[in-house]
Amino acid sequence: MKRNLVASAGLLVSLMTLSACFGSVSSSVSSSVASSTSSVISSSSSESSVSSSESTVSSSDSSSSVDPVITKTDLVSGFEMVGWRSFINNWDGTVATSGVVDGEFVMNVTNYPSNANSWHLQIIQDTIALGLEGPVDGTGVLELTPATTYTLSFDAYASEALTLSPKVYSTNDYTMLIETGASLTTTKTNFEFVFTTGAVVHGNEFLKFEFGSIPTFADKTVTVAIDNVIITDATETPIDSVYNSDMATENGHTFDGAGEGAGTLVVDGGVAIINVTTLGGQPYTPHYYYMVPTLAAGTYRLQVVITSSVTRDLRLNAVLPNAGWGSILPGTKFDFNVEADVEETVFVDFTVATELTNVKIELDLGTLGGTLVSELGTFTLSEVALYTVE
Repeated sequence: MKRNLVASAGLLVSLMTLSACFGSVSSSVSSSVASSTSSVISSSSSESSVSSSESTVSSSDSSSSVDPVITKTDLVSGFEMVGWRSFINNWDGTVATSGVVDGEFVMNVTNYPSNANSWHLQIIQDTIALGLEGPVDGTGVLELTPATTYTLSFDAYASEALTLSPKVYSTNDYTMLIETGASLTTTKTNFEFVFTTGAVVHGNEFLKFEFGSIPTFADKTVTVAIDNVIITDATETPIDSVYNSDMATENGHTFDGAGEGAGTLVVDGGVAIINVTTLGGQPYTPHYYYMVPTLAAGTYRLQVVITSSVTRDLRLNAVLPNAGWGSILPGTKFDFNVEADVEETVFVDFTVATELTNVKIELDLGTLGGTLVSELGTFTLSEVALYTVE
């Protein structure tokens, strides 16, 4: 099921202590339930200003009879572009999930009926993983120098002993620059492989890790995790064309287990999956956030599509960390309710009078307090996006 939650007010989520002072805000909330079990919640608010900042933010009026032109911006990255991706022989029935978890790229294989080729299970960095233009099957992004010796270094472990084979090659000639594999155990271990390029490089060399030669299975989970993937030259200087090598970022989408809060965020298959395992005593313990470096003057729509495993209340906000954590939402926050296993679409229209910098979009998953319901659960974000409204 799907629901639409619409707020014509200001940006999203809340932060810890919002110290900025706001003018009075009047708001009204109405809801309607259609026969398709979808509902719309709308809110309109008067203009507000951030006293700790030179900027003024006002809410848009959704009562206009002219339909706005909504255009998606690239201010918020999609969930599919973490720099790394998995590949499986799903045509044989293989099932797997993957993503960045706690600073590692983790691939979990839960069904593997055919092991005919090592390349049937792969971890890859290429144009697809980075969200770049390229062929439908992707192409490599390594930038190497001809006749040069390099060292590939990485940390890896697995749920059981297996061989992980690193691959560096171009599809122009399929010359494998590394021919050996790493013997993984359940202990995280550093591995190094030295390789030398030929007289010609093509500028589209792949970086991959294969482990498809493992025995077939259908009744367990095999996990492989990699981290700290670095290629250095003879001067031990890391090359620039290995991206997100330390798996420290989910392409800007970040989970913060602040205070007593705890959980994980996994980016996989075009969604971000947040599993909250401990609630702290504050709304922001824990929380999800995304930093927008610069927001030019204009009218925007911030849209979030979320599915929750539990029925509870959540809090959206947008704050200015460099301006006393002041919210740019009239009312300083937007609280809304989600039903278990229902996809909710929430969007907020807002106007920025002058350019803002370092805007923090936040979803609070902790204890909201009062009569609001706060529960542990799994929350799947299939979209966090900024649109222009004209």
